[in-house]
Amino acid sequence: MQLQTSPYWEWILIDDGSTNPEIIDFLTGDFYQDPRIRVLFAKNNKNQGISKTTNRGIKAATGDYLVFLDHDDRLALNAIALIHREIEQQTFDILYSDRDMINLKDQRDFHLMKPAWSPETLLSGNYIFHLMCYRTDFIKQIGLLKTEYDGSQDYDLILRASEQNPKVKHIAQVLYHWRQHEQSISKQENAKDYTFKAGLAALNAALTRRHIKAIAQDHPKMPRGNYQVIPHFLTDPKIQIIKIEAQNYRQQIEAVIDNKADYILILAKNIQPQAMETIQQMVAWMQFKDIALISAKLINQQQILAYAGICYTKEGGLLHSYQNHHQDQQGYMGVTSITRNVSIANPFNVLIRGKVWRQLKGFNTRYNDSLSLLDFNFRALEAGWRVLYQPDCVFQYQPDVNQSDFYQITPAFKQQWQSFFAQGDPYYNPNLCQDCNEMGLPESINN
Repeated sequence: MQLQTSPYWEWILIDDGSTNPEIIDFLTGDFYQDPRIRVLFAKNNKNQGISKTTNRGIKAATGDYLVFLDHDDRLALNAIALIHREIEQQTFDILYSDRDMINLKDQRDFHLMKPAWSPETLLSGNYIFHLMCYRTDFIKQIGLLKTEYDGSQDYDLILRASEQNPKVKHIAQVLYHWRQHEQSISKQENAKDYTFKAGLAALNAALTRRHIKAIAQDHPKMPRGNYQVIPHFLTDPKIQIIKIEAQNYRQQIEAVIDNKADYILILAKNIQPQAMETIQQMVAWMQFKDIALISAKLINQQQILAYAGICYTKEGGLLHSYQNHHQDQQGYMGVTSITRNVSIANPFNVLIRGKVWRQLKGFNTRYNDSLSLLDFNFRALEAGWRVLYQPDCVFQYQPDVNQSDFYQITPAFKQQWQSFFAQGDPYYNPNLCQDCNEMGLPESINN
């Protein structure tokens, strides 16, 4: 901390009942003379656990913002300076950054380049981890850490925070280095089993608070710490299913659409759900009230991915997450296997909330092909709605029809949405590959 490029910080260290004399000697050593450093010792030298100990630090803090740092991890030298830069421009409730790991050879690896604020992705696991910074008054408003979620107390906290419509800033730089050691969660999947159970309990509690009829469980295809939410089917939703050909996209839909439908499912005629309940399962995700469009995983008969989310580049190009890979390819951060927020739905397999269709007054008549859906999609995002990729709902298409080229971006479309493209896709980290579908990292990132 004393090497931070910004001098404006307060460092509170809490010894939670350590019996190691070397640690105690260090905590009472010369560095303690720095007036910015405060050391608190456990009362009666008794271990209180992570939540109670952290809460003690929160209460003792005098700063406007709080950054959490585990005892063996490191902050980048400019971490505090970059946080200062952001909060000087705007007040945020939460700020978070990318992170990497320091392996057993003291080398940096396993970079985690995160998306911007993604409330539904958060239901699949705590993708934020560290660096995590909260506005002090905000964290006191939502309540401190809860001991019943010790081990995943940070996940419970961010889930509760997300229910308050917070102002969130993602700093797309590696500002936190998470150290691996032999017993760490980051090294051993089975280490500290209680943390994963606590995370699952926190997620189920969040679903209950939000009045979402669903159950969360460990994700069957992903490492522990990733979760699968299974929502209950809605009661008698009014669903209109529209089957279309690829040509004359807008006219086909507008000719038959029911403007009173609760939900509108647009499907190409060569696409079929893999299971009878798939459509009901897809509709059930509309319990999450800020979702405007949902697209499911799309594969061919050889189990090859056609759609697992689409993102856009600043130049107006489109990246199709792991397209043409086998559907068992989980991808970077498990993107093909987890429910997550994306920017672009599949025009030939999309569920639209009827309320949003009516709010946006349907399609823009300047487009006739699938760009009419992409324009609608962008207008929904602009209005504050979100788009969801749902991998547990699987659809399959016939191999004789190419279902890969969903959109052909025209110069006119690019010009209309130039400011949108220029900002970059919020759900695709700018440090990741900008001209490939595999979300790779540039070689320079490993320096």
